[in-house]
Amino acid sequence: MQHIDDVQLDSYASGLLSEPLLAETEEHLLICPQCQERLVQADEFAALFRQAVQEPAPSRAAWWNLRPAWAGALAVVAIAAIVVPMQLREGPPSTIELRSVRGPESSVHAASRKPLRLVFDVPATEAGQVRVVDLAGKQIAEASSGSDGGRTVAQVHGLPKGTYWVRIYAKSDPSALLSEYALLTQ
Repeated sequence: MQHIDDVQLDSYASGLLSEPLLAETEEHLLICPQCQERLVQADEFAALFRQAVQEPAPSRAAWWNLRPAWAGALAVVAIAAIVVPMQLREGPPSTIELRSVRGPESSVHAASRKPLRLVFDVPATEAGQVRVVDLAGKQIAEASSGSDGGRTVAQVHGLPKGTYWVRIYAKSDPSALLSEYALLTQ
């Protein structure tokens, strides 16, 4: 089996792969665990790169040089973050729309440690289990899918900060992957 070369894989991960190669690449990715892992690594690198570009340069001032008033305020905020119960911080679920697209803008952003109501672009009649996995493929959450106006919906609770794949499986064959979506919690 011939694997996808690095240039083609990077183009696919960036959403820049030309139409003639797109179907062939996606078919290969469905059956090749090695290329799937390379794609995960390419996506992870791109996400880290985008995050690094958005972060401000580190300050040269050390934390111990803070003025006493700021240090006190920082201590109060830290204590409040620990003391406030998780149930009070959770609140109602945020609705997140997931669509099957690739590229730099395809990752959906959501708040970490908050309940999420996921809405998929897959017909509810076809959808079964929903699983959330980390970039290494370890399952983090699982939910049964439901229907809302013919669209597939599922609710998950409290994902830690990170990058995930949300996978939806066929109702008729629980091992058949219908679609996969990128989700970044911050």
